[in-house]
Amino acid sequence: MGLIWAAARSADLLEGVDALGRPLRWTRRTYGWAVRQVAGSIAVTARAPDGGLVMVGGVWIGEPDHLEVWTWAGPGLRRHLRPALRGCGGVLDAIQARRPDLPALAYVAPGGVAGARMARWSGFQAAGEEPSPIGPLQVFRRRA
Repeated sequence: MGLIWAAARSADLLEGVDALGRPLRWTRRTYGWAVRQVAGSIAVTARAPDGGLVMVGGVWIGEPDHLEVWTWAGPGLRRHLRPALRGCGGVLDAIQARRPDLPALAYVAPGGVAGARMARWSGFQAAGEEPSPIGPLQVFRRRA
């Protein structure tokens, strides 16, 4: 049986994990930011057949010159990586087909080796760095 896809809810993020597979530690501020990210995006949740979170991802469409792609890993991402990336790629393909004039950008946090790999596997190419409050972010670009 394949992954179960549904519209994302901000509560799905509470099951997210960090790069080492540990549960995310949320503060009121960071969770509030993540809730706004889900609410302002076309966002989906992928779950394994047993109900465990694989990933939450979306496309933020609020920027005038690009689409911003984001993901949060769940405990089941490593085990279901390929179908999760295929599913998210399909969503992104459909959105970019409607807005081929806008490139999709993915921002990867400092030291985000897994995020950079996922971006490359999803058709993104490295496009430099951009400063941010948490340090320089790696920028990846994907054309429609």
